[in-house]
Amino acid sequence: MPTKKEKVALIRAACKEHNDKWDTAQPTLAKLRNAYLCKFWEGENWDNTNIRVEVADAYAYVEGFIASLFSSHPAIEAEADIQEDGDAELVKEITNRFLYNTQVQFESASRMALIYPCAFFKLAPREGDNLKIVDKIEVRAVPAWEVIVDTEANSWESQRFVAHSYYLPVSEARKKWGNKKFSTTSKLDFFDDVTGTANESGDDSLPDDFQFIQLVEFYDFLNDRLYFYSPNWGNGQELLEDTVIPVRAFDDSPLSTIVPLYYSRVPEKPLEGVSTLARVYDQVFEKNILRSFWANAVRRDSRQFLYKEGAIDEEALTQITAGVDGAFIPVDAETLSGIIAEVPVTPLSSNFSNYLAAIENDLAKGSVMAPFTRGETSKATATEISALAHYTSSEIGRLAKERDYSTQMVATVYVSMLQLFLEDTDEDEVVVVDGKVRTMSPSDFAGKFKFVAADRAATPLVEEAKKKQLLELIPVVAQLGVPPDTILEQVVKMFDLPATFLEKPEPEPEPELPAAAPEGAPPNPDEVAMAQAELNAQAQDIRGGLM
Repeated sequence: MPTKKEKVALIRAACKEHNDKWDTAQPTLAKLRNAYLCKFWEGENWDNTNIRVEVADAYAYVEGFIASLFSSHPAIEAEADIQEDGDAELVKEITNRFLYNTQVQFESASRMALIYPCAFFKLAPREGDNLKIVDKIEVRAVPAWEVIVDTEANSWESQRFVAHSYYLPVSEARKKWGNKKFSTTSKLDFFDDVTGTANESGDDSLPDDFQFIQLVEFYDFLNDRLYFYSPNWGNGQELLEDTVIPVRAFDDSPLSTIVPLYYSRVPEKPLEGVSTLARVYDQVFEKNILRSFWANAVRRDSRQFLYKEGAIDEEALTQITAGVDGAFIPVDAETLSGIIAEVPVTPLSSNFSNYLAAIENDLAKGSVMAPFTRGETSKATATEISALAHYTSSEIGRLAKERDYSTQMVATVYVSMLQLFLEDTDEDEVVVVDGKVRTMSPSDFAGKFKFVAADRAATPLVEEAKKKQLLELIPVVAQLGVPPDTILEQVVKMFDLPATFLEKPEPEPEPELPAAAPEGAPPNPDEVAMAQAELNAQAQDIRGGLM
């Protein structure tokens, strides 16, 4: 077991390496962020007398992926392990209830993972006295520069450590670790150094709720320890807390509450991400430069004229520029030719249009998304569109795999934290699942569960093609003996129809036959009268036919 001095040295070394890395990347990330926010020219050196034009291609590039990745909220399917420990059905329902409210955080993390190299999720306890146990856990998206990862590891599970560096209000710090003497600091935004608004000194005159300390939540997996460290206490040489990692996996191995989201990686270093937006940033840059040049050129493309000095006086020139219809203007010249001449305007070279076409072509290659996914019309045939749809879907599917991996990890951490909370409480937690009242216990969440993300992203065109194929296959699968109820279930699922379509109507009751009269009982007078009336009507018909 390392000493306290060695633990502090490890944390400080990891933080320094992490800060140096992201301080170097900060200017580049600021440019990517500004391109997405349509603030491309912010911070750029540009002549204020010229017009600046910006296209929204960076925003469209990112949001095109988001629209396809999140057609519905995240969800999972849960299966128990071979030993059948735990209640897989209960785990599935409780976890999906939790994931249903996380779509905003998933979309925010995905945007950051597309714009920046990567993003993370952080699961943490939620404060509240009247909250149920299933609601005491929340998740939020965390930017890449707040999480310290072991970049030398080959996978997330094989890391030696992982940490989260963030700002904590002094009031919360004193609530957790007592009335300590903290040296407060301002809560800085990552991009403050770029904008020149950074101010590291705190304001001691503010209440504790508005003063902050920098806190590092450090998971040491080699020694199974969780350290809380702050450079704003003990001259940066002390630990606020040193405890066993509380959240455990199914095999009692330590588990952090941080979940990664990588959409692109450095091949030889899987825990170093690559910005997806950076692929097309150069094309966005060139397009903005070209469109700005065109805008300034168009505004200088005006009609101007030259006139022979002395041939037209000031009054006559004023009449000409006024453009009054039917005006007579005197000219002191023997002939009118050569008095006024138009200033020739040279049109822009066709090279500008060719260069813009090349930029658009590079953008299309870098985005991988087919034009029709952005609402652009094309003259492609149905076969070509189908091929492009599958090609686009394969790229969306690659990103969806990474998203699904993060969804499954979030579910795993949530279930482990829920089990921990259930073990720490003496009260029974009652929930309603499928209309049945259930009492949760730690054993329900103690097994090894296999989580599979249920939401598979696809482009709208691919979804429509799947629906059409399903309708065309219905007669074939029906002839092959597939039960109608199974076919109906697939149709309801594919078209997102109400669940009431699956309910079977109750059979109509058969009409009751009149009971036979007991033998020897006197005839019913009403029945005798009805029979006599029927006989009379038949006799009348017979007489009418004979006549």
